[in-house]
Amino acid sequence: MFDYSFLIKNLLNLFKKMNKRIFIGVYDVFSALIASKYSKNIFLSGFGLSASHYGLTDRGYTGWEIMVDHCARIKNVCPNSNLLIDIDDGYGSPELAYQACKRLIQAGAWGFIMEDQSFQYELVIEDDYR
Repeated sequence: MFDYSFLIKNLLNLFKKMNKRIFIGVYDVFSALIASKYSKNIFLSGFGLSASHYGLTDRGYTGWEIMVDHCARIKNVCPNSNLLIDIDDGYGSPELAYQACKRLIQAGAWGFIMEDQSFQYELVIEDDYR
């Protein structure tokens, strides 16, 4: 089996020299633990959370409360990580976006990605995939 850690470390060092910040996408606490061995920058999306919890696409099955809990679990195992959270459209309203961000900060989130859309969308995966 080929050891990819050398390639990953070299790639991360290259981006560091270029003054770029790379976030490794994770979907659960264990994948965050593995990612934290290579970078302290970790990215968590609603799709990753929904897929790992329910085996479903990102159709709004997970709310901000579940994301807060997931963030806290990851920060408990990876306390030095910069956890970037994708909160899609802010969970439906400015008030919910505020509450979600406030609670995620309390749970240890480093930053957020929020889209400027006001419509429901879905990330579609072909039925044959499952």
